[in-house]
Amino acid sequence: MKPEATPPYQASSSTPASHNTSEASPTAENVSGGATVAAFSPALLSHALDYLPHPAYLKDSHQRLLWVNTAFCEFFGTTLDRCRAQPEAVFLTTLTAPDGSPIQVEDHHAITATPITEERIATNAIGESRVVSVTGSWCTEDTEEGYWLISLIDITDLRAEARELKRITRLSEVARQAVNEGLWEIEISVTHRGKSTYTVWWSQQFRQLLGYGDDIEFPNQLTSWIGIMHPDDRDWVLSALKAHLKDASGNTPFDVEYRMYTKTDEMRWFRSVSRSLVGEIGSSRCMVGMLRDVTDRKLAEEELQHQQNILRAVLDNIPHRVWLQDKAGRYLAVNRSFCEARGRSPEEVIGMSPEELLPPDQVKTFREEDDVIMTSGKTLMLEEALVTADDKIHWFSTIKSPFLDEQGQVIGLTGISMDITARKEAEEAVQHANEELEHRVEERTETLQKLVATLQKEVSDRQKAETALRQSETELRQKAQDLEDTLQKLQRTQTQLVQSEKMSSLGQLVAGVAHEINNPINFVYGNLVHAGNYIQDLLALLELYQTHYTNPVPEITAQAQIIDLDFVVEDLPKLLASMNVGAERIQDIVRSLRTFSRMDEAEFKAVNLHEGIESTLLILQNRFKACAPYSEINLIKDYGTLPPVECYASQMNQVFMNILSNAIDALEEYSVQQNNQEGIVKFKPCIRIATQVRHPDWVAIELSDNGPGIPEELQTRIFDPFFTTKPVGKGTGLGMSISYQIVTERHGGRLTCTSIPPKGTTFTIEIPVKQSEDETE
Repeated sequence: MKPEATPPYQASSSTPASHNTSEASPTAENVSGGATVAAFSPALLSHALDYLPHPAYLKDSHQRLLWVNTAFCEFFGTTLDRCRAQPEAVFLTTLTAPDGSPIQVEDHHAITATPITEERIATNAIGESRVVSVTGSWCTEDTEEGYWLISLIDITDLRAEARELKRITRLSEVARQAVNEGLWEIEISVTHRGKSTYTVWWSQQFRQLLGYGDDIEFPNQLTSWIGIMHPDDRDWVLSALKAHLKDASGNTPFDVEYRMYTKTDEMRWFRSVSRSLVGEIGSSRCMVGMLRDVTDRKLAEEELQHQQNILRAVLDNIPHRVWLQDKAGRYLAVNRSFCEARGRSPEEVIGMSPEELLPPDQVKTFREEDDVIMTSGKTLMLEEALVTADDKIHWFSTIKSPFLDEQGQVIGLTGISMDITARKEAEEAVQHANEELEHRVEERTETLQKLVATLQKEVSDRQKAETALRQSETELRQKAQDLEDTLQKLQRTQTQLVQSEKMSSLGQLVAGVAHEINNPINFVYGNLVHAGNYIQDLLALLELYQTHYTNPVPEITAQAQIIDLDFVVEDLPKLLASMNVGAERIQDIVRSLRTFSRMDEAEFKAVNLHEGIESTLLILQNRFKACAPYSEINLIKDYGTLPPVECYASQMNQVFMNILSNAIDALEEYSVQQNNQEGIVKFKPCIRIATQVRHPDWVAIELSDNGPGIPEELQTRIFDPFFTTKPVGKGTGLGMSISYQIVTERHGGRLTCTSIPPKGTTFTIEIPVKQSEDETE
């Protein structure tokens, strides 16, 4: 510690600091830092310091105040006399080291050897704690006695503003990160030669939006930004930037949405908004802006535009008039039909009111209807006649409904109007026809009334016969019902007779053909035996010639080579055998035709049903074979031992033929469908015929297939006359009906159908072995 020293000058207590006139003693002031100033007088120093706008004072090395200026007295609410010799700590807080211990001024000076600039807390005249910036310099004289020259600057408001600025900066940064925005700044300076220079700054958030990490990957250069712009956007974005910079008034905005490529070459949409500010130097300008990724919004806008286009297409394809109005009645949306009816384009109609678009006589009605809808919030349906753009009256069916917002409030109305002129004209025609019909009915009614009057007169004369008349009426109804039943039976009988006649004619034709074929084939078959014998004799004779005449004349040798004699000798017996098999096959077919037609068994007699089934199968044999696109049908016979059954053989053969033909048709169609769907043949069609004796006096024939089956709702109708499931032209609907009548009515039996789609169908024929006399009549 330095010893206590007397200050270089002492101000009188009766003289204010600002008017101190003590004698000056020349001295040199050694300010820290080594600077030397000229000699001065204390009066000159105090007079100069008293004009400072902020507090200033002198203190010795013991921290006692030696002198204060007027600003100091005003700030602390004191006087020079009260301050003199007071410790500095009365007015200011003490300097502290980083560990919190007090630092003496001279120690601090000894440590730093520099002027002191610190912040302390001072209490002003009104008791407020203020933050002051303390700047002090150590001054010494020739006697090496020194003192401190201290000045105070109130920085409380400045500190508050700095804290507020930091707070706003932090909040701004948080907000920018929350909304995912980046900041950028471009400062444009013009040199003395008129050349523009650009100083660019990109924020870290700006780089992160583009996928870059730091200023090495994305330097603070204008070319970094321009280089990643989409080529189609670069020119117009830079043009907008130049226009913004040229406008010193700031009225030309820079608010653009454009595309840029990120670090991963992903193209995204961004929005840049900027303000142009005048820099500190008059020739400089500064652009401060933000960058926001708006890709999601752009995609949403594109999707919304797509949805709007779809909605527009849907509305324009509706053949009726559709429109949307706001609460004031202005048209917000219309479709093509609406515009065509008004002779306007959609651009003209949008925004118009009914008064601008509709004839005056329609406006009032439409407004009244719209007010009702807006007030009640209910849908209005009506039919009205309007004059259209072609100056013709058309009838329209119109539905108007309130248009509600998300809160359920009515904000407009929607309408759809359908031209029902044609329907109205038809209704008028029907009305006219009804009136004419009513007129005719009235005429007939008048005639009937006269007739009724006559009848009433006759009835009044025969009151006693009323009971008999009612009975007669009942009998008449019964007879009418009987007549109707008889008529239906007659129709069925007529149908059966026609079919029977067809089958009879077919049977006669088949029998005749069989007979005509049988005669020549018997002649051929009978002579084949003799021909075989003769050929064998000739071949034996030829063999003898070849044995005994081994060297025939050249003509014989040449002819033998021409006719290939060895092949003829070898093939001739095979040819005769093949002709014999063919003749036998023809005889079998003729017998089957005769058996099927049963022309010799047309009467009621006991027959072998298996023979009838076999003859039917022989006729249908060709349909069982595979023929594109149909697969081969496998036939399974499960015959039991049946006794001779009394029946009409040709009619039973007709039943077998009808059922089997229908089964083959169904299997062929089903096999084509299965093969087309699967691509490979998985379905193998099959028909199974089983016979057995049920009870002692009944036989049953089951005809089953593995086809698609018959739907349950159709099974009850398959025996109805003229009902068929086949396409038009392929079925008459009589086969199953006639078969049912033959089995049930002609033979007293039962014909049932059991089908489980898609597993197949089974028809079961049950007939008695012997028929009663009633059933054969």
